This record gives sequence, C-alpha cells and structure tokens, in this order.
Amino acid sequence: LLRPVRLVAERLGMRRRHDDSLGPFLSTPDSILPQLLAFAEVDANDTVVDLGCGDGRIVVAAAELTGCRGVGVETSLGLVREARKRAESAGVSDLVTIEWADARDADLTDASVAFMFLPIDVVADIIEATLDRMPAGSVLVVHEQSPLPAGFPRVPHRSTALLDGAVTVAHRFDN
Repeated sequence: LLRPVRLVAERLGMRRRHDDSLGPFLSTPDSILPQLLAFAEVDANDTVVDLGCGDGRIVVAAAELTGCRGVGVETSLGLVREARKRAESAGVSDLVTIEWADARDADLTDASVAFMFLPIDVVADIIEATLDRMPAGSVLVVHEQSPLPAGFPRVPHRSTALLDGAVTVAHRFDN
C-alpha cells in the first residue's frame, strides 16, 4: 500500500527521490501515443530518443506509425529486455535500438525528437543539460500528469492536453 502512495507523491513532486534514479517506472498510456507523436511532429526522417524509455512503447510506436528510427535509453535491465522484446514483436527491431544506460548520459547528437516521461522534479533537474546536448532544430517533449511548477527552468514553446480518461499534458521545447 505504501509503494503506490510513494509513487504518486514522487510524480506530483511532493516527495523527492532518495537515490540517484530518475524515478519510478510508469508507462505512457498506449491510447495517447498517436497524439503525443503528432504533437512532436514525428515523421520518417526523425530519430526519436526516449529518455527513461521503460518498456519502449514510445519508440516502438514511433517506428510503427512513421517508420522513423528510435532509440530508447533505460537503466533497468529488466525493462531493457522488455523493450527489446516489444520492438521485436512489433517487427521494428531493425529501426529501434534499446540502450542499457543512464538517460542523463545519453548521446543526443542525432536526436531530432526526444521524449521524457519522468517525475517533474527530475525533469527540472535535467532539462537544461538535456537541451544543451541536443542539436539545433530538435524538439524535446515532456509529458506529465502534474503541472509545471512555478520557477521551472524553461518555458515550453507549446503545451497541449492529451485525454485518456485522465489528462496528460505534453510540453514541447523547441531547441
């Protein structure tokens, strides 16, 4: 019972992490993936990187729906295995690479679009360094159920609500 309460508190920024992780794994609802990819304007020419990709659903959906290249970065070896299986099952393992690495150290030089679905306090901690590692003209999309807190390091260029029984807000930062 305590674990779900802790996860919700971390997601809402009411509880800070006590370790060096990027936060708990919570999956992006499959039903909002097409809206999320459209908001980011992903097409076949893109290289999509999902920082903290979990089970790989964003990069796999991007490859399936647009034919783009996808790179997922995840620290949990179990989730890396799950994401690789997902890409293989979807028939896009030739387009999708899942790396066992820390998202804070990911190579973003080829990323045209990057995604983050992490606790908002984590995003606040790493957004500047992430955008600094991305090439000019790239896009970073952060999506979260909680609003951006006052004093957030960057103001998004655009935001939109994605509806799936609950509201998820996607924020787009154009680099």
